[in-house]
Amino acid sequence: MKKMVPTVQPVEVNYHDIKPDPEVSEITPLSKEEVLAKFPIATGEQAYENGRFLFIEGQSDYADYYWLQPSESFEDARVIFKDGELAAVKLWLKEESDLDKAFEAFGIAHGFVKARRMNEFTYVYEYAIEPMYWSHNIKSYPYETEK
Repeated sequence: MKKMVPTVQPVEVNYHDIKPDPEVSEITPLSKEEVLAKFPIATGEQAYENGRFLFIEGQSDYADYYWLQPSESFEDARVIFKDGELAAVKLWLKEESDLDKAFEAFGIAHGFVKARRMNEFTYVYEYAIEPMYWSHNIKSYPYETEK
């Protein structure tokens, strides 16, 4: 008797298509005004109001881009706002255990959405509410396009 074992094919994750699970709850990302009231812009870093982003597929868009001061749960944060709404956040965490706390501070519950870990060696995570702003879709940031 031959045993049948199903084969599992690896699945390539396209972060561009990630959508929250509607059965869990809704995320309520903070507005630009709320984020900047809670987290000051990093000293010595330029803020880009209506900065130009170039994307790998050739399109461009304009959005606000900021570096934020470190907090108790992250060492570095970069945020993108489109029309006054949070479009993406990338966090350099102090400890991986800070993940939920750090994203919840921006109105994004990690248990609800899947933040993308940037590499296996650091605690850098991102989540894009606007799919085009996942970092792997961005060819040039405002600080690169405004040189």
